[in-house]
Amino acid sequence: MRIKYIAAIITFFATFGFSAFIALLFAAPRVYQVPPVSSSQYKPYDGRCNKRLGEKIKDFLNQDKQNGAERHRYEYSDEGEVISRLSLADQADSITLYAGQSSSMDASDFPRDFQAVWNEHMRAWSEYADFMQKAAKNKRTTAEDLYQRENAYIDDINSTWEEVLDTGRSHGADLPSGF
Repeated sequence: MRIKYIAAIITFFATFGFSAFIALLFAAPRVYQVPPVSSSQYKPYDGRCNKRLGEKIKDFLNQDKQNGAERHRYEYSDEGEVISRLSLADQADSITLYAGQSSSMDASDFPRDFQAVWNEHMRAWSEYADFMQKAAKNKRTTAEDLYQRENAYIDDINSTWEEVLDTGRSHGADLPSGF
């Protein structure tokens, strides 16, 4: 009778071990086994996208860059603590002009996801233009204060621009890194 119980226990553990092994074969991977997500990088045209659409997006973004070329002529200067009001006003006006020109560009022919990220990018520029106009009118704005407050707007612009580029690339636009 003792041998019967021992054989039953051995059979139970063998069956349990075999079923646990089979269950592990179908188990979900652990977190450390999942490959890392690649960062946003240049994605070349892979033939699945409409090449003409990619070219239209690239032309659209080149027009945006041309609109922005004028604004680089006006960089405000600071003399220690005080900012040159004239150069700050010129730059604020050039940013406002750029935001207006690029916001008025017609993106209605593009896919909705591209339109959404483009509108978000233009919203970031519009908010930055409003900030710069207010800063140009405020006579007590110091260079340090302006730099600190300006960085949040610039970070928003940079992140939305990356989203625009990534979305454009996903639709076949040949946009090299650093575009």
